[in-house]
Amino acid sequence: MEVPKGQKALVAVELKYCERCGELGLRRVGEEEVYCATCIPRVMELPVVRKLRRVAALPVAEDLQVEERIEQLLGICARGGNA
Repeated sequence: MEVPKGQKALVAVELKYCERCGELGLRRVGEEEVYCATCIPRVMELPVVRKLRRVAALPVAEDLQVEERIEQLLGICARGGNA
């Protein structure tokens, strides 16, 4: 955005704390920076941690004996009513 000579530009800012040191500061609205200017170089020195992706898997019925447990529970609930 170009500002005519002699006029001042308005910049929208928001209050944000640094996610490393907790310092409170301002950043332009829409920016995604989460660290203050002091912490950015320090964070860049940290090693990158790579997590192994794990595939989500549901437990297998045989392993948990779910079917047997359900039959036991149904047998208990079916006897004597629901009083």
